[in-house]
Amino acid sequence: MMIQVGHELIPPKGGTFNTGDVLYTDQPGLGIFQTLTDEQEKPFIRGAEPIIASGCAIYGSITGDDTRRWKGSVAYRFDSARELPIGLFANEIEVTPGTDKCDASTLYAEWASQLKIYPK
Repeated sequence: MMIQVGHELIPPKGGTFNTGDVLYTDQPGLGIFQTLTDEQEKPFIRGAEPIIASGCAIYGSITGDDTRRWKGSVAYRFDSARELPIGLFANEIEVTPGTDKCDASTLYAEWASQLKIYPK
């Protein structure tokens, strides 16, 4: 996952979390981001900057003989004046068998490439 306030990237506490943290909400999971500091949250609260939250996940079939894997990527924009986030993009691509990690730091470039393919 990647969090950005304005032009500042907020580093995660840990680099990875497992699927159980997302799928089984009744189980304790890992919080991968610390609470924003007062300095980091001020631009958002004042309405000067949005918060961009993006992430990716690698997943595959539960069928043992199907080795295909996919990467799902999403990004959302949160504005202090809006109640709901704005979906910036969602993308799904097939990845090579054996791929088990994705790097959220590449999501900005992935989003920008989608804008070139599908301009407004």
